[in-house]
Amino acid sequence: MLLPVIPPPPGTSSGAILSDERTTRETPLRHLFNTVVTVRVGAEDTPFSLHKDLLCSRSPFFNSALRNIFLETTTQQVVLPEDDVETFQYFIQWVYSKELSHEDVDDTLHPQLLPLYQLYAMADQFQVKSLKNAIIDYIVDVHAKRHITPEHTIWLYENVPEKGLRKLLVDIFAWSSDTEILRAVPEESYHHTFLYDLAVKLKELKQGWSRPWVDDLCAYHDHDSDTTRDCNKRKAARVSDLYVPPAKRQHKSDNG
Repeated sequence: MLLPVIPPPPGTSSGAILSDERTTRETPLRHLFNTVVTVRVGAEDTPFSLHKDLLCSRSPFFNSALRNIFLETTTQQVVLPEDDVETFQYFIQWVYSKELSHEDVDDTLHPQLLPLYQLYAMADQFQVKSLKNAIIDYIVDVHAKRHITPEHTIWLYENVPEKGLRKLLVDIFAWSSDTEILRAVPEESYHHTFLYDLAVKLKELKQGWSRPWVDDLCAYHDHDSDTTRDCNKRKAARVSDLYVPPAKRQHKSDNG
């Protein structure tokens, strides 16, 4: 019998290993490699042999699925037929290394950010807040000057929760993109809710140009209510203080 994959009840935790952001103080990393389980992913049932305790320590979703005392656990398997194999490989890379490096994302000439967006959606599915927050930070640090493509707005608004990543990308687009980018693409190419969110953000920015991800990075993070974070002490220089909004850049050049 294969284990049904179910999330933990709200406000509870299951299993002896703490998950996600509270892991390694109680359970040292070196103690998380004793037991191997199988996760089968995608339509072709691709198997992944993974260390159970490490996987459970990273994800409350897997912690619940593999440690539920009311379920038969002899097979130690989780089946995810609807998930993408390549995105799961990216997820497992992070589970073992906490690294977000990816050949498509890191391409210096034509970086493709869709793998990051897909990983964010999977992190939300598996309830891994620290991974979601790491992706937010990575986009701000490395790709904050890249505008979102019309195709990506459709994918994101159909697969990613309302807050967090979607909010960040709307803010980045509103703050840093030239109007010519919107004019060059038919409006129906963008997801209609993205255009609505963008209009709201532009109205807010009319009062003054301010990069909200610099002012309050935690606005895009997913933290427990009892978790204290000091994200706002990040130095704004990591994002780059040299960028000037298009309207102000033109005004400056007109005045010499």
